[in-house]
Amino acid sequence: MDAGLIFSYVIAGFLMILIATVSLNTSNSSSELTLQETQKRKISDVIEVITYDIPKIGYNSNTLPDTLLKSVSSSHIEFYSNIDNSIDGSVELIRWEFSSDQVTDTQNPNDFILYRIVNGISSSITSGITSFTLNYYVELGSNTPLTMPISAITNKSTIDDIVQIEIVMNSESGIPLKYGSGSASNRYLESSWSKRFSPVNLRDN
Repeated sequence: MDAGLIFSYVIAGFLMILIATVSLNTSNSSSELTLQETQKRKISDVIEVITYDIPKIGYNSNTLPDTLLKSVSSSHIEFYSNIDNSIDGSVELIRWEFSSDQVTDTQNPNDFILYRIVNGISSSITSGITSFTLNYYVELGSNTPLTMPISAITNKSTIDDIVQIEIVMNSESGIPLKYGSGSASNRYLESSWSKRFSPVNLRDN
């Protein structure tokens, strides 16, 4: 066989492999971007509700509730607030709690339910949340969180000293990343969010 023809076949083979590799990488990048955007939208909805609720701890248009924080731990926070800004000034009991209840409609085994409970009415948040940790501080900017849990019933003076609340939330996609047709890795797309809140009513309490 002509050496030039053999060389042409070799070059063509390399080009085919290169094109296939580029195509696969493009497909993988597209899948990852799609998962990333989907997860970002889901988590942004959760963040929006959190950033609405937490600054309103103790809020009321008339007078502050006698107890602002009812109980706190690293996995839950329970507080009073006129959260719906009702004209009659009625105060609701709001609880955020990260549970050990698994989300059953995703492939991710690390996906657990975050609950938002208002006056006993529970809403289940199933947005790929893998961890949700709360830290509490008695001084603004402190690096030493309080030891948990704390209840207003047994330790009201300590719970009344809290001025800052930190939330650290991690999430993962509900399905694993795919590499090629029909294949999937065990890697889920991860994202994290954290924020410190300094509710006005806690600072003035």
